[in-house]
Amino acid sequence: MAPGGAPPLVDAAIVLMQRDESDLLPVWLAYHAALVGHGAITILDHGSCEPACLATLQQAEQLGVRVLRLDPAVDRK
Repeated sequence: MAPGGAPPLVDAAIVLMQRDESDLLPVWLAYHAALVGHGAITILDHGSCEPACLATLQQAEQLGVRVLRLDPAVDRK
């Protein structure tokens, strides 16, 4: 939902790939959720381990964001 309970401004989905973006992730989520709603956002998390980032991802999931956790070890094979 956009601010004020209005419907999202666009009919789209947004995908983000990130790892440990503790400072930028909350701002990014707020901006994009206002455009398309939490349910239209998918985050590909590439092995985050920072507690602040993990907490933000958990909160995002509770709001309806789809979080897919990727195994960074796969890239090292």
